Amino acid sequence: MYLIDTDFIIYVSNSVPNALEKAKQIDRGPSYKAISVITAQEYLRGIYYLYNNKPAIFSNKLEEAEQDLSRFDILPIDYVIAKKAAEIDVYLTKRGEVIGLADG
Repeated sequence: MYLIDTDFIIYVSNSVPNALEKAKQIDRGPSYKAISVITAQEYLRGIYYLYNNKPAIFSNKLEEAEQDLSRFDILPIDYVIAKKAAEIDVYLTKRGEVIGLADG
């Protein structure tokens, strides 16, 4: 299973060579591919932030983003996941491996 994060989707949509190659590799395999609902929100937030004030291209960019996201199952966040994320965050922080909240 692959749980794809926002940065990876952005890199692929911007045609970053290493990301494109990894995406092709993932697509060739039979693995399950998903994103979290938070990744969907972050990706769409970027579209709104960058293009909402540019009506001539906004609807096309939003449609492209929705097509990008439609390739994945979108996993919800529930209490069990939130609790596990908190546990992992504290574990890593105590080891000195602090990760940004956006990547929590």
